[in-house]
Amino acid sequence: MREIRNTFLIVILMASLIWAFLVWLTQGQLHDAGSQSVETQRWVSLAIAGLSAVSLLYFMLVVPKAPDELKTVTGGRYFEADGVCFMPLVRLNRGRAEISLYYQNHHENPCEVIIHLRPPSDTIAMREGARDIHFAFLARGSAFGVIHQPIGVRRKIQGQVINVQLAAATRYTRGIGARVRRAKGMPCGTLNVDWGAAMRTLDHEISGEVEMLHATTLHLAMPSGVEEEAPGAALWTKEQISLA
Repeated sequence: MREIRNTFLIVILMASLIWAFLVWLTQGQLHDAGSQSVETQRWVSLAIAGLSAVSLLYFMLVVPKAPDELKTVTGGRYFEADGVCFMPLVRLNRGRAEISLYYQNHHENPCEVIIHLRPPSDTIAMREGARDIHFAFLARGSAFGVIHQPIGVRRKIQGQVINVQLAAATRYTRGIGARVRRAKGMPCGTLNVDWGAAMRTLDHEISGEVEMLHATTLHLAMPSGVEEEAPGAALWTKEQISLA
């Protein structure tokens, strides 16, 4: 749709420029014809050319190439790690709580993403003896999607808000490319990442040994009446909602 609109504006611009050329640069012949409409055509052709040129520049340089779909989910409040915006939310799924990690790549090229969450001890359960929630995945260019990670919520903190430490890192292996969404997210902490090892399986790992640098504090509201125990071997599932 965007390409069709821009092509239409280019055609209008070229046609109006040709029209203006004919009525201005061949003005002697037209004036001799004695047509009262010549002067009107001169200014109308310039007006159409100017309007189409301004519209084309506006759509190409000002209007983002892709909609901010993450804003519709989070109300415009989300984090950003070098061009990938995201927000972890807690959702209910068949009586069990899950971390729904919504993400949105604001550039045209794909990138590798690491997002690490560290909740307080003995609050969120994923596996026995595990504490942190670690996501490693590939975000396609301009993609908007969500990752669902089932969790258990300890009874003592159900219905409460907990403080979760958050850090993230991204890597564009083929260059960052053009920015397709202009909105910016809030800064978050980062990680020292061994990208070769981290992205080898595109799966998640859980570790309390990951060093988080300048971690951001995320406030997550825990639901009530949900499963308390860890979901066992349940891995997260990734859903790509749209691709601009």
